[in-house]
Amino acid sequence: MKNQQFDTLIQLEIKTLSSYAQYLTRDYEDAQDLLQDTLYRALYYKNKFIAGTNVRAWMRRIMKNLFLNEYNRRKRLPQKVDVVVSDDHIQQETGRNAGYHKLLTDEISVEVDALEPKLSDVFELYHKGFKYNEIAERKAIPLGTVKNRLHQARTRLQERIRVRH
Repeated sequence: MKNQQFDTLIQLEIKTLSSYAQYLTRDYEDAQDLLQDTLYRALYYKNKFIAGTNVRAWMRRIMKNLFLNEYNRRKRLPQKVDVVVSDDHIQQETGRNAGYHKLLTDEISVEVDALEPKLSDVFELYHKGFKYNEIAERKAIPLGTVKNRLHQARTRLQERIRVRH
């Protein structure tokens, strides 16, 4: 099968696969990641696809295997517990460490402000609790660009703070 024919078959299945990914993950962003991973795998292993067989079933099997592998991997990881503690509570409980906490917070704020505006804007919105797609809509940029800028901002902040300490 020629590459162009295979690409056409895959393009015809994207909408169906997207719905299936949404069904499996129950989350839009996770579904988009799963779809992207599935398309990557399908293109990478296209030489294993047998012409004349059901491309939809082949790709759904790839997607389901990716989903199950990720599910099993997450099951083995320790569970995260989110604990929300106010700054006032931290200052009351830590007493002498309150000043140190304020220094760290101020230091991080300075480093965030030192980032390029396109990175710091995305980082601050995400830190305020906005989801990727909400940031993309608000900034009128593609979802992939939001993820990329957030990754760049985190990496640069880690490097800058690591250098200071």
